[in-house]
Amino acid sequence: TTEISAGIPVAFKAADGNEDGYLTAIEQQEWAANLPTRDDSLANPFRFDPNLDKRVYLEEFTKVITDLGVDYADEASGEIIVTELKAYEPKRKRTLNPFDRENVSSRTGQRKGKEDKKR
Repeated sequence: TTEISAGIPVAFKAADGNEDGYLTAIEQQEWAANLPTRDDSLANPFRFDPNLDKRVYLEEFTKVITDLGVDYADEASGEIIVTELKAYEPKRKRTLNPFDRENVSSRTGQRKGKEDKKR
């Protein structure tokens, strides 16, 4: 927890892109997008801004990060293993846009050639 306490002000400063002393939801989400977490806890503006004033100050930020540190820590050792925080990448289904639908054969699922489009 000493490392977390030391890192919180550094992380806050890195997230506060315009250096105005608080985070907006956009700043927070941009910061969270680059972190290896197993869920979207750090990207959720409501978690960091319980009074809904649309500003996350260092005190609010500290409380959330400290609480998450406790939640993520290994029960036996108290350590937080970064590889265990990594979220699995969701498998994305590719949907066809209207252009693709027009150019893909319904029978084969293959792209139509110039000769197929004429039919």
